[in-house]
Amino acid sequence: MGSKKILIIDDNPDFLFTTETFLKRNGFTTLTAQDGKKGVEMAQKEHPDLVLLDVMMETLYSGFEVCKRIKTDPDLK
Repeated sequence: MGSKKILIIDDNPDFLFTTETFLKRNGFTTLTAQDGKKGVEMAQKEHPDLVLLDVMMETLYSGFEVCKRIKTDPDLK
């Protein structure tokens, strides 16, 4: 079985770097997106096993909007 794929969606580059580094060192495959729109697109393309999401993002799609879009996408269930 391959490593689990984790998508990190956050508008804070320091948080993205730190979290991605930690997860990679612990054997996970990571994907990152710095805004909600890119995060939704990446989730649809890559089908991650887990999404770590900043719900307080102030980007085109808020964190809550990203969550709603991912949860309602039948291809991501």
